[in-house]
Amino acid sequence: MYLARESRTYRVQQVPAYLRVDQVANFLATASRSVGSAENIKVHSLATSLGFTSFIRRATKTATITFKHTPPIFDNDEEQWSVPSDHDRWNRNLIFDIHFRGFTALNDVPAGEQQLE
Repeated sequence: MYLARESRTYRVQQVPAYLRVDQVANFLATASRSVGSAENIKVHSLATSLGFTSFIRRATKTATITFKHTPPIFDNDEEQWSVPSDHDRWNRNLIFDIHFRGFTALNDVPAGEQQLE
């Protein structure tokens, strides 16, 4: 089913782990002018990524976002984009996708509040 580009939800991977949800839009706008202004970005969730971490690779977070107006970089028929970061504290590419393949955590559970049932 065709989904209008203005209605897409994007998963953003490789977001710095030090960010809080209220900092993500500003970070993305600073990291790449191609995504537009922070006012154009609505952040819906942010969680620690479940992927591999080691001494070589720093932990990251994954966000889900929408745009008020689709930036030109995403106004095409692709399902995934690798966007270089120009942020002075983050030199990794940011991975945007709309396919959501794999597991996507939506939030972090505070330590001590995890429950198994």
